Amino acid sequence: MKMKWLFILFFLFFEIVDAKPIRRRPRWRFSSTTNFWLQGEVSSLQETPLASHNSPFAVPKQIGSFLIQENFSAKKRRWEWVFRPSVGTYQRTYSLFPEEMEETQQKIEGKINELYFSSEYNSRLIYAIGLQNYQWGPSELFSPSNPLFHFASNSQDPSYQVPGHSLLRLNYTPNDNWSLIFLYEFAPNEEKSFIYKSQFVPKGLVKAEYRLPSPTDYIGLTLGNEQMHDPFIGQYANFTMEDDFSIYFDLKQTQISKRYYPHVDYGQAPRMNLYDFHDSIYLLSLIGFRIEGDYLDFRWEEISNELGFSQSDFDKISLSFLSGDEQAKENMNAFLYNGRELVSKHYTYLSLRSKNLNAWLDSSFSLRGLYSHRDESSLATFQWDGSIGNRVTFFMNTQANFGKPGTEMNFLSKNRTSAGIKVIW
Repeated sequence: MKMKWLFILFFLFFEIVDAKPIRRRPRWRFSSTTNFWLQGEVSSLQETPLASHNSPFAVPKQIGSFLIQENFSAKKRRWEWVFRPSVGTYQRTYSLFPEEMEETQQKIEGKINELYFSSEYNSRLIYAIGLQNYQWGPSELFSPSNPLFHFASNSQDPSYQVPGHSLLRLNYTPNDNWSLIFLYEFAPNEEKSFIYKSQFVPKGLVKAEYRLPSPTDYIGLTLGNEQMHDPFIGQYANFTMEDDFSIYFDLKQTQISKRYYPHVDYGQAPRMNLYDFHDSIYLLSLIGFRIEGDYLDFRWEEISNELGFSQSDFDKISLSFLSGDEQAKENMNAFLYNGRELVSKHYTYLSLRSKNLNAWLDSSFSLRGLYSHRDESSLATFQWDGSIGNRVTFFMNTQANFGKPGTEMNFLSKNRTSAGIKVIW
Protein backbone atom coordinates (compact mmCIF):
# COMPACT_ATOMS: atom_id res chain seq x y z
CA MET A 1 0.00 0.00 0.00
CA LYS A 2 2.85 2.41 0.81
CA MET A 3 4.24 1.89 -2.69
CA LYS A 4 0.85 2.58 -4.25
CA TRP A 5 0.36 5.86 -2.40
CA LEU A 6 3.92 6.93 -3.18
CA PHE A 7 3.19 6.60 -6.91
CA ILE A 8 -0.06 8.54 -6.56
CA LEU A 9 1.59 11.39 -4.62
CA PHE A 10 4.38 11.68 -7.21
CA PHE A 11 1.85 11.76 -10.03
CA LEU A 12 -0.31 14.44 -8.39
CA PHE A 13 2.71 16.57 -7.48
CA PHE A 14 4.01 16.77 -11.02
CA GLU A 15 0.52 17.31 -12.44
CA ILE A 16 0.10 20.34 -10.15
CA VAL A 17 3.57 21.71 -10.92
CA ASP A 18 2.91 21.55 -14.66
CA ALA A 19 -0.68 22.82 -14.49
CA LYS A 20 -1.59 25.14 -17.40
CA PRO A 21 -4.78 26.07 -19.23
CA ILE A 22 -6.36 22.92 -20.59
CA ARG A 23 -6.15 23.95 -24.21
CA ARG A 24 -2.35 24.33 -23.95
CA ARG A 25 -1.59 21.11 -22.10
CA PRO A 26 -0.10 18.28 -24.16
CA ARG A 27 -1.75 14.91 -24.08
CA TRP A 28 -0.30 11.67 -22.83
CA ARG A 29 1.17 9.45 -25.56
CA PHE A 30 0.66 5.73 -24.95
CA SER A 31 2.55 2.80 -26.42
CA SER A 32 2.17 -0.91 -25.80
CA THR A 33 3.61 -4.19 -27.08
CA THR A 34 2.67 -7.69 -25.97
CA ASN A 35 4.94 -10.73 -26.18
CA PHE A 36 3.40 -14.21 -26.28
CA TRP A 37 5.73 -17.12 -25.44
CA LEU A 38 4.89 -20.80 -25.99
CA GLN A 39 7.73 -23.00 -24.73
CA GLY A 40 8.53 -26.61 -23.83
CA GLU A 41 11.52 -27.94 -21.91
CA VAL A 42 12.90 -31.42 -21.18
CA SER A 43 15.73 -32.20 -18.71
CA SER A 44 17.74 -35.31 -17.98
CA LEU A 45 18.39 -35.43 -14.22
CA GLN A 46 20.84 -37.11 -11.94
CA GLU A 47 19.20 -39.93 -9.99
CA THR A 48 19.24 -38.20 -6.61
CA PRO A 49 16.51 -37.32 -4.09
CA LEU A 50 17.83 -33.76 -4.13
CA ALA A 51 16.04 -33.20 -7.47
CA SER A 52 12.63 -34.39 -6.19
CA HIS A 53 9.68 -32.00 -5.97
CA ASN A 54 9.80 -31.77 -2.14
CA SER A 55 13.46 -30.75 -2.09
CA PRO A 56 14.65 -27.10 -2.02
CA PHE A 57 16.76 -28.07 -5.07
CA ALA A 58 13.70 -29.41 -6.96
CA VAL A 59 14.33 -29.54 -10.73
CA PRO A 60 11.45 -30.38 -13.12
CA LYS A 61 12.17 -33.01 -15.77
CA GLN A 62 9.55 -31.44 -18.07
CA ILE A 63 8.07 -27.94 -18.31
CA GLY A 64 5.34 -26.65 -20.58
CA SER A 65 4.53 -22.94 -20.42
CA PHE A 66 2.50 -20.19 -22.03
CA LEU A 67 3.63 -16.71 -21.01
CA ILE A 68 2.31 -13.22 -21.76
CA GLN A 69 4.60 -10.23 -21.22
CA GLU A 70 3.25 -6.69 -21.55
CA ASN A 71 5.40 -3.60 -22.18
CA PHE A 72 3.39 -0.43 -21.56
CA SER A 73 4.55 3.19 -21.36
CA ALA A 74 2.87 6.58 -21.15
CA LYS A 75 4.77 9.79 -21.96
CA LYS A 76 3.93 13.43 -21.55
CA ARG A 77 6.53 16.13 -21.99
CA ARG A 78 9.38 15.13 -19.68
CA TRP A 79 7.42 12.51 -17.72
CA GLU A 80 7.11 8.79 -18.36
CA TRP A 81 5.32 5.85 -16.74
CA VAL A 82 6.56 2.32 -17.47
CA PHE A 83 4.63 -0.85 -16.65
CA ARG A 84 5.91 -4.35 -17.52
CA PRO A 85 3.81 -7.17 -16.03
CA SER A 86 3.77 -10.82 -17.02
CA VAL A 87 1.46 -13.75 -16.41
CA GLY A 88 1.94 -17.38 -17.39
CA THR A 89 0.58 -20.85 -16.95
CA TYR A 90 3.10 -23.61 -16.21
CA GLN A 91 2.91 -27.38 -16.10
CA ARG A 92 5.91 -28.94 -14.34
CA THR A 93 6.62 -32.65 -14.02
CA TYR A 94 8.99 -33.86 -11.28
CA SER A 95 10.64 -37.23 -10.83
CA LEU A 96 10.31 -38.77 -7.37
CA PHE A 97 13.59 -40.44 -6.39
CA PRO A 98 14.35 -43.17 -5.47
CA GLU A 99 10.85 -44.35 -6.48
CA GLU A 100 10.26 -44.46 -10.21
CA MET A 101 7.28 -42.14 -10.00
CA GLU A 102 6.34 -38.70 -11.30
CA GLU A 103 4.30 -35.78 -10.04
CA THR A 104 2.83 -33.06 -12.26
CA GLN A 105 1.98 -29.60 -10.95
CA GLN A 106 0.01 -26.89 -12.75
CA LYS A 107 0.23 -23.28 -11.69
CA ILE A 108 -0.61 -19.79 -12.90
CA GLU A 109 2.07 -17.26 -11.98
CA GLY A 110 1.99 -13.51 -12.38
CA LYS A 111 4.48 -10.80 -11.49
CA ILE A 112 5.35 -7.19 -12.16
CA ASN A 113 8.85 -6.92 -13.58
CA GLU A 114 8.92 -3.12 -13.76
CA LEU A 115 6.61 -0.31 -12.66
CA TYR A 116 8.15 3.12 -12.30
CA PHE A 117 7.77 6.83 -12.93
CA SER A 118 10.61 8.93 -14.38
CA SER A 119 11.04 12.57 -15.24
CA GLU A 120 13.64 14.85 -16.82
CA TYR A 121 13.99 17.79 -14.46
CA ASN A 122 16.26 19.37 -17.07
CA SER A 123 18.66 18.17 -19.76
CA ARG A 124 21.18 16.99 -17.13
CA LEU A 125 19.05 15.59 -14.29
CA ILE A 126 16.71 12.60 -14.50
CA TYR A 127 14.98 10.95 -11.58
CA ALA A 128 12.84 7.84 -11.28
CA ILE A 129 11.04 5.87 -8.58
CA GLY A 130 9.50 2.39 -8.56
CA LEU A 131 10.31 -1.15 -9.64
CA GLN A 132 13.24 -0.80 -12.03
CA ASN A 133 15.92 -2.89 -13.72
CA TYR A 134 19.13 -0.86 -13.93
CA GLN A 135 22.38 -2.44 -15.13
CA TRP A 136 25.87 -1.40 -16.17
CA GLY A 137 29.34 -2.81 -16.76
CA PRO A 138 31.26 -4.21 -19.74
CA SER A 139 31.00 -7.95 -18.97
CA GLU A 140 28.44 -10.47 -20.22
CA LEU A 141 28.18 -12.97 -17.34
CA PHE A 142 27.36 -10.52 -14.52
CA SER A 143 28.52 -7.23 -12.97
CA PRO A 144 30.32 -7.50 -9.59
CA SER A 145 30.26 -3.70 -9.14
CA ASN A 146 26.42 -3.78 -9.12
CA PRO A 147 25.45 -5.78 -5.99
CA LEU A 148 21.80 -4.71 -6.19
CA PHE A 149 21.21 -7.13 -9.09
CA HIS A 150 22.61 -10.60 -8.60
CA PHE A 151 23.92 -13.28 -10.94
CA ALA A 152 21.11 -15.47 -12.33
CA SER A 153 21.98 -18.85 -13.84
CA ASN A 154 18.97 -18.68 -16.20
CA SER A 155 19.61 -15.10 -17.38
CA GLN A 156 20.38 -16.30 -20.93
CA ASP A 157 17.01 -18.04 -21.37
CA PRO A 158 15.02 -16.30 -24.15
CA SER A 159 11.96 -15.49 -22.01
CA TYR A 160 13.87 -14.48 -18.87
CA GLN A 161 13.20 -10.98 -17.51
CA VAL A 162 15.21 -9.41 -14.69
CA PRO A 163 12.95 -8.76 -11.67
CA GLY A 164 12.82 -5.06 -10.90
CA HIS A 165 13.93 -3.59 -7.59
CA SER A 166 12.18 -0.83 -5.65
CA LEU A 167 14.56 2.02 -6.41
CA LEU A 168 14.81 5.76 -6.12
CA ARG A 169 17.22 6.76 -8.89
CA LEU A 170 18.88 10.08 -9.72
CA ASN A 171 20.97 10.46 -12.91
CA TYR A 172 23.10 13.60 -13.14
CA THR A 173 25.20 14.34 -16.24
CA PRO A 174 27.17 17.56 -15.69
CA ASN A 175 28.91 17.27 -19.09
CA ASP A 176 29.52 14.89 -21.99
CA ASN A 177 32.25 12.97 -20.12
CA TRP A 178 30.96 12.57 -16.57
CA SER A 179 27.84 10.93 -15.20
CA LEU A 180 26.76 10.46 -11.58
CA ILE A 181 24.01 8.06 -10.47
CA PHE A 182 22.47 7.61 -7.04
CA LEU A 183 20.41 4.48 -6.31
CA TYR A 184 18.48 3.77 -3.13
CA GLU A 185 16.61 0.48 -2.68
CA PHE A 186 13.87 1.30 -0.19
CA ALA A 187 11.70 -1.85 -0.17
CA PRO A 188 12.05 -5.58 -0.98
CA ASN A 189 10.68 -7.14 -4.14
CA GLU A 190 9.20 -10.63 -4.52
CA GLU A 191 12.57 -12.39 -4.90
CA LYS A 192 13.76 -14.69 -2.15
CA SER A 193 16.33 -13.22 0.20
CA PHE A 194 19.92 -13.33 -1.08
CA ILE A 195 20.94 -14.55 2.40
CA TYR A 196 18.66 -17.20 3.89
CA LYS A 197 16.41 -15.96 6.73
CA SER A 198 17.93 -12.48 6.64
CA GLN A 199 15.72 -9.39 6.89
CA PHE A 200 15.58 -6.82 4.12
CA VAL A 201 18.10 -4.01 4.53
CA PRO A 202 17.72 -0.72 2.62
CA LYS A 203 20.68 -0.32 0.29
CA GLY A 204 22.32 2.75 -1.18
CA LEU A 205 24.78 3.09 -4.03
CA VAL A 206 26.60 5.94 -5.78
CA LYS A 207 28.12 5.42 -9.25
CA ALA A 208 30.49 7.80 -11.03
CA GLU A 209 31.51 7.14 -14.64
CA TYR A 210 33.96 8.93 -16.90
CA ARG A 211 33.77 8.53 -20.68
CA LEU A 212 37.13 8.63 -22.45
CA PRO A 213 37.56 10.31 -25.87
CA SER A 214 36.73 7.02 -27.59
CA PRO A 215 32.92 6.53 -27.37
CA THR A 216 33.34 2.86 -26.36
CA ASP A 217 35.89 3.47 -23.57
CA TYR A 218 34.94 4.32 -20.00
CA ILE A 219 35.93 3.84 -16.37
CA GLY A 220 33.60 3.77 -13.37
CA LEU A 221 33.53 3.68 -9.58
CA THR A 222 30.73 2.50 -7.28
CA LEU A 223 30.40 2.53 -3.50
CA GLY A 224 27.64 1.89 -1.00
CA ASN A 225 26.21 -0.84 1.21
CA GLU A 226 24.73 -4.23 0.36
CA GLN A 227 23.39 -7.20 2.39
CA MET A 228 23.85 -7.12 6.16
CA HIS A 229 24.78 -3.40 5.83
CA ASP A 230 28.16 -4.54 4.43
CA PRO A 231 30.06 -1.62 2.83
CA PHE A 232 31.60 -2.13 -0.60
CA ILE A 233 33.54 -0.34 -3.30
CA GLY A 234 33.51 -1.37 -6.97
CA GLN A 235 35.42 -0.49 -10.12
CA TYR A 236 34.79 -1.24 -13.80
CA ALA A 237 36.31 -0.17 -17.11
CA ASN A 238 36.43 -0.93 -20.82
CA PHE A 239 39.37 -0.08 -23.10
CA THR A 240 39.40 -0.54 -26.87
CA MET A 241 42.88 -1.58 -28.03
CA GLU A 242 41.97 -1.85 -31.72
CA ASP A 243 38.76 -1.47 -33.70
CA ASP A 244 37.64 -5.04 -32.97
CA PHE A 245 39.54 -5.86 -29.74
CA SER A 246 38.85 -4.60 -26.22
CA ILE A 247 39.80 -5.51 -22.65
CA TYR A 248 37.69 -4.87 -19.57
CA PHE A 249 37.32 -5.54 -15.86
CA ASP A 250 34.59 -5.38 -13.21
CA LEU A 251 35.59 -5.65 -9.53
CA LYS A 252 34.13 -5.34 -6.05
CA GLN A 253 35.70 -5.31 -2.58
CA THR A 254 33.25 -5.96 0.28
CA GLN A 255 33.73 -5.80 4.03
CA ILE A 256 31.91 -9.04 4.93
CA SER A 257 30.14 -9.34 8.29
CA LYS A 258 28.30 -12.69 8.11
CA ARG A 259 27.68 -15.37 5.48
CA TYR A 260 26.68 -19.03 5.57
CA TYR A 261 29.51 -21.52 5.99
CA PRO A 262 29.67 -25.28 6.76
CA HIS A 263 30.31 -26.05 10.43
CA VAL A 264 31.12 -29.39 12.07
CA ASP A 265 30.72 -30.18 15.77
CA TYR A 266 32.60 -33.22 17.01
CA GLY A 267 30.58 -36.39 16.46
CA GLN A 268 27.79 -34.60 14.57
CA ALA A 269 26.87 -34.11 10.93
CA PRO A 270 27.94 -30.86 9.23
CA ARG A 271 25.43 -28.02 9.14
CA MET A 272 25.26 -24.60 7.48
CA ASN A 273 25.71 -21.82 10.04
CA LEU A 274 25.72 -18.06 9.67
CA TYR A 275 29.43 -17.51 10.20
CA ASP A 276 31.01 -14.28 11.48
CA PHE A 277 33.73 -13.13 9.06
CA HIS A 278 34.72 -10.27 11.43
CA ASP A 279 34.39 -7.57 8.77
CA SER A 280 37.16 -9.02 6.60
CA ILE A 281 37.50 -7.63 3.06
CA TYR A 282 36.91 -10.03 0.15
CA LEU A 283 37.43 -9.47 -3.58
CA LEU A 284 35.08 -10.51 -6.38
CA SER A 285 36.63 -9.82 -9.78
CA LEU A 286 35.89 -10.37 -13.45
CA ILE A 287 38.54 -9.68 -16.10
CA GLY A 288 37.98 -10.32 -19.79
CA PHE A 289 38.58 -9.44 -23.39
CA ARG A 290 36.30 -9.17 -26.42
CA ILE A 291 36.90 -9.65 -30.14
CA GLU A 292 34.02 -8.18 -32.13
CA GLY A 293 34.00 -8.86 -35.84
CA ASP A 294 31.43 -8.23 -38.55
CA TYR A 295 29.73 -11.60 -38.03
CA LEU A 296 31.03 -13.05 -34.73
CA ASP A 297 31.43 -11.68 -31.22
CA PHE A 298 33.81 -13.60 -28.89
CA ARG A 299 34.41 -13.08 -25.15
CA TRP A 300 36.75 -14.69 -22.61
CA GLU A 301 36.11 -13.86 -18.94
CA GLU A 302 37.99 -15.00 -15.81
CA ILE A 303 36.15 -14.79 -12.49
CA SER A 304 37.91 -14.83 -9.10
CA ASN A 305 35.82 -15.10 -5.92
CA GLU A 306 37.73 -14.96 -2.63
CA LEU A 307 34.55 -15.73 -0.67
CA GLY A 308 33.97 -18.96 -2.61
CA PHE A 309 33.89 -22.41 -1.01
CA SER A 310 36.92 -24.73 -1.16
CA GLN A 311 36.73 -28.43 -2.04
CA SER A 312 36.85 -29.28 1.67
CA ASP A 313 33.90 -26.93 2.25
CA PHE A 314 31.92 -28.63 -0.52
CA ASP A 315 32.57 -32.06 0.95
CA LYS A 316 31.09 -30.89 4.26
CA ILE A 317 28.17 -29.19 2.51
CA SER A 318 27.33 -32.38 0.58
CA LEU A 319 27.33 -34.38 3.83
CA SER A 320 24.95 -31.87 5.41
CA PHE A 321 22.27 -32.81 2.81
CA LEU A 322 22.23 -36.55 3.48
CA SER A 323 20.12 -36.95 6.63
CA GLY A 324 16.83 -36.23 4.84
CA ASP A 325 15.34 -34.47 7.89
CA GLU A 326 14.29 -30.86 8.43
CA GLN A 327 17.83 -29.83 9.32
CA ALA A 328 18.99 -31.16 5.93
CA LYS A 329 16.39 -28.93 4.23
CA GLU A 330 17.61 -25.97 6.28
CA ASN A 331 21.15 -26.73 5.10
CA MET A 332 19.98 -26.87 1.47
CA ASN A 333 18.20 -23.52 1.73
CA ALA A 334 21.22 -21.96 3.43
CA PHE A 335 23.41 -23.21 0.58
CA LEU A 336 21.00 -21.98 -2.12
CA TYR A 337 20.80 -18.50 -0.53
CA ASN A 338 24.27 -18.29 0.97
CA GLY A 339 25.01 -14.64 0.10
CA ARG A 340 27.52 -15.32 -2.68
CA GLU A 341 27.16 -14.52 -6.38
CA LEU A 342 29.05 -17.73 -7.24
CA VAL A 343 29.94 -20.56 -4.89
CA SER A 344 33.47 -21.54 -6.01
CA LYS A 345 36.66 -19.50 -6.13
CA HIS A 346 37.65 -19.54 -9.81
CA TYR A 347 35.69 -19.79 -13.09
CA THR A 348 36.32 -19.35 -16.80
CA TYR A 349 33.50 -18.13 -19.05
CA LEU A 350 33.54 -18.24 -22.86
CA SER A 351 30.97 -16.80 -25.24
CA LEU A 352 30.64 -16.84 -29.03
CA ARG A 353 27.68 -15.02 -30.59
CA SER A 354 26.74 -14.48 -34.22
CA LYS A 355 25.81 -11.09 -35.67
CA ASN A 356 24.15 -9.92 -38.85
CA LEU A 357 23.23 -13.36 -40.16
CA ASN A 358 20.37 -12.69 -42.57
CA ALA A 359 20.27 -16.05 -44.25
CA TRP A 360 18.18 -18.63 -42.37
CA LEU A 361 14.98 -16.89 -41.29
CA ASP A 362 17.03 -13.87 -40.17
CA SER A 363 18.71 -16.16 -37.64
CA SER A 364 21.41 -15.91 -35.00
CA PHE A 365 23.15 -18.31 -32.63
CA SER A 366 25.28 -18.29 -29.50
CA LEU A 367 27.59 -20.80 -27.83
CA ARG A 368 28.54 -20.29 -24.18
CA GLY A 369 30.52 -22.25 -21.61
CA LEU A 370 31.23 -21.93 -17.87
CA TYR A 371 34.05 -23.93 -16.25
CA SER A 372 34.65 -24.39 -12.51
CA HIS A 373 38.35 -24.83 -11.75
CA ARG A 374 37.62 -26.30 -8.30
CA ASP A 375 36.27 -29.65 -9.49
CA GLU A 376 36.84 -29.36 -13.29
CA SER A 377 33.12 -29.47 -14.05
CA SER A 378 31.53 -27.35 -16.77
CA LEU A 379 28.39 -26.60 -18.71
CA ALA A 380 27.89 -25.57 -22.33
CA THR A 381 24.82 -23.96 -23.89
CA PHE A 382 23.82 -23.51 -27.51
CA GLN A 383 21.06 -21.09 -28.52
CA TRP A 384 19.49 -20.46 -31.90
CA ASP A 385 16.68 -18.18 -32.97
CA GLY A 386 15.14 -17.35 -36.33
CA SER A 387 12.62 -14.61 -37.13
CA ILE A 388 9.91 -14.31 -39.75
CA GLY A 389 9.28 -10.61 -40.22
CA ASN A 390 9.19 -8.47 -37.10
CA ARG A 391 6.60 -10.41 -35.13
CA VAL A 392 7.37 -14.15 -35.08
CA THR A 393 10.54 -15.75 -33.66
CA PHE A 394 11.36 -19.43 -33.25
CA PHE A 395 14.02 -20.35 -30.69
CA MET A 396 15.87 -23.36 -29.33
CA ASN A 397 18.19 -23.69 -26.34
CA THR A 398 20.18 -26.75 -25.28
CA GLN A 399 22.51 -27.19 -22.32
CA ALA A 400 24.95 -30.02 -21.57
CA ASN A 401 26.63 -30.54 -18.18
CA PHE A 402 30.06 -32.13 -17.86
CA GLY A 403 31.93 -33.56 -14.89
CA LYS A 404 31.54 -36.36 -12.38
CA PRO A 405 28.04 -36.75 -10.88
CA GLY A 406 27.71 -34.50 -7.85
CA THR A 407 30.21 -31.91 -9.05
CA GLU A 408 29.19 -28.27 -9.24
CA MET A 409 28.06 -28.11 -12.88
CA ASN A 410 26.77 -31.70 -12.91
CA PHE A 411 25.05 -31.62 -9.54
CA LEU A 412 21.39 -32.19 -10.48
CA SER A 413 20.92 -31.90 -14.24
CA LYS A 414 22.79 -33.81 -16.97
CA ASN A 415 21.36 -31.85 -19.89
CA ARG A 416 18.42 -29.65 -20.79
CA THR A 417 16.69 -28.72 -24.07
CA SER A 418 13.95 -26.17 -24.67
CA ALA A 419 12.22 -24.83 -27.77
CA GLY A 420 9.36 -22.51 -28.51
CA ILE A 421 7.90 -19.59 -30.38
CA LYS A 422 7.57 -15.88 -29.54
CA VAL A 423 4.90 -13.67 -31.11
CA ILE A 424 4.94 -9.88 -30.75
CA TRP A 425 1.62 -8.04 -31.00
